[in-house]
Amino acid sequence: MIAALGLSLRPRARALLLELVDGDRPSDAEAALAALAIHRYDDRLVDEVRARVAGDPALEGWFVDRFGVPATRR
Repeated sequence: MIAALGLSLRPRARALLLELVDGDRPSDAEAALAALAIHRYDDRLVDEVRARVAGDPALEGWFVDRFGVPATRR
């Protein structure tokens, strides 16, 4: 179900995925990052996800793996 949300362009679907990134379940956060990565061409979304993973080494690693860009902006 989480992966299917990534196919949606609806703001609520993206908001839910971003909430999962911030959530308490690492497996949900990883799945949400994978789903959001479908839209890695969207610079605003990438910046928002980058901000949410900042400071969490596991999330930053998944972000780099899924989005193919550094976890910190240069």
